[in-house]
Amino acid sequence: MKIWTLLGLAALTLTGCQGGPTTQTVMLNVTKVALPPSVGAVEDLPITITVTVGGCQTFKGFAVQKRTASTLKLLTQGTSPTGNVACPAIIGYANETYTDPGNPPRSDLFEVIVNGQSYGTVHIE
Repeated sequence: MKIWTLLGLAALTLTGCQGGPTTQTVMLNVTKVALPPSVGAVEDLPITITVTVGGCQTFKGFAVQKRTASTLKLLTQGTSPTGNVACPAIIGYANETYTDPGNPPRSDLFEVIVNGQSYGTVHIE
């Protein structure tokens, strides 16, 4: 009788692992955006963005929502599990850099918007 109980528990454990949690793309919280004061119209423009990560959220990347000669609109992307998943209560910050390649050439003043909020302008030389 004891062996049948152990086999039953083993079968339940194995079937519980099938599929596992899935992930979804989420927008991460932005705590800081650092821009250089000036840059050339077609030079690389590095933008350092500090995002909140931890728990079950990880940084995935950036999505360009819109890019014109005068504006860059970025979205931060992260992953988070779906379903009933326990996540540690450890929250941290990650500095991630997006580099705008300067195409189309920028005009003065070039505005940077992340997750719908303006974080300032860069003077174009």
